[in-house]
Amino acid sequence: SAGGVKLVGWAFLGLLVLQIVYGAFVAGLDAGYTYNTWPDMDGALLPLDAFAGDTLAARLFDDGGTVQFLHRMLAYVVLAAALVVAWYVPRNLPDAAGSNLAVALFFVVLGQAVIGISALLNVVPVWLGALHQGWAVVVLGVTIALLHRLKVARVWA
Repeated sequence: SAGGVKLVGWAFLGLLVLQIVYGAFVAGLDAGYTYNTWPDMDGALLPLDAFAGDTLAARLFDDGGTVQFLHRMLAYVVLAAALVVAWYVPRNLPDAAGSNLAVALFFVVLGQAVIGISALLNVVPVWLGALHQGWAVVVLGVTIALLHRLKVARVWA
């Protein structure tokens, strides 16, 4: 339905913005250097020192291990959400351009995940870190293009 397509698009944008914010925290805290293994974090799903801050704010925003853990978990959620968008929008929107953008969104998010994992495993060389940040702009751009297309296709006024 049109309402469902609108909800899926805006929900994806909300998740993406949260993920980009956590990516900024990772960069600002140099948290990409904390755990350089994947899919685990030095042998554990949740590192032992994660969530070690004195206050909730310190745990969520100042602890490098926690911030990296949250950025990783959000990445999985964003990737799954992009798959939902790529599946749901073409089935509920009679607009080829919007459907193509929905599928393209999944592939740019998948590329972002591969770049992020590569940066992590290579201990974040500047060029890979910059590529990961730059590609986030591409993901955001495709998301905005999709939302614009949904408006043009009169999914909502």
